[in-house]
Amino acid sequence: MSASLDSIINDMIKDSPPGELHNVVSDIKTIIQDDQKDLSSSIEDFLTDDFELIQLKNDYTVISKHNKEGSKYVDYDSKTKFNVDFKKLVAIDLEEFELELSDDYLKLNKSLKTYVQEHFPSHFKSILIENENDFIIIILDLKFSPKNFYNGKWSSFYKYDKVSQQVSGKIKINVHYFEDGNVRLITDKKLEDSKVEFNDLVSFINNFENDFEKHVLIQFQELNEKYFKNLRRQLPINRAKVQWGRSINNYKLGQDVAGGKDV
Repeated sequence: MSASLDSIINDMIKDSPPGELHNVVSDIKTIIQDDQKDLSSSIEDFLTDDFELIQLKNDYTVISKHNKEGSKYVDYDSKTKFNVDFKKLVAIDLEEFELELSDDYLKLNKSLKTYVQEHFPSHFKSILIENENDFIIIILDLKFSPKNFYNGKWSSFYKYDKVSQQVSGKIKINVHYFEDGNVRLITDKKLEDSKVEFNDLVSFINNFENDFEKHVLIQFQELNEKYFKNLRRQLPINRAKVQWGRSINNYKLGQDVAGGKDV
């Protein structure tokens, strides 16, 4: 297979909508007529860059380049190292290990768990990774509803410097709505370096994410009131008006992927 074709395949995998990676991989193998083609490397690169939930024992963990040590990933909560079967997206070769967690880690992790349980009611998971000078925080929430023709994903990433007390990061929302067509929403917001006291870190994240969610919901309202109303008279060929407002409100894509929080 040519390098250019490999590059195209990698780009297709990286563009996979949330919850639809298996469909994309299956379609790729059908297109190239090679059902045995090993795409594990491309899949791993994509999932560790974009973050992914993997079932681990009776819970879920997150895989990323930040919690990979050697050939294995690390889950700090369960103190487990594991590999991943990227064809089935399940944890394998589980290995328990001893790890002494700092008091700051335990305190921050407790506050973080309380926060995500209150604000992310779907299939959420947060991980906290402690390096020598940094805390890495990753929050995921998934809303998969293929029967209703939409899937969505919220991901947050934060890096907190324990010495300078500077936090930076990024929130990303990725929604795919595919009833009688394809509508894709990908939006994000970066957090530039901000000085935050350690005890106020979770509260700061809460406020930052609330502001972003409000912005997204306002944009949905403007999309409904301005652009969809203008398109309504141009697109239909049967002269039947499309009730965009009713459709948007019924599916509530922005609110669902943002965790269903009231603002």
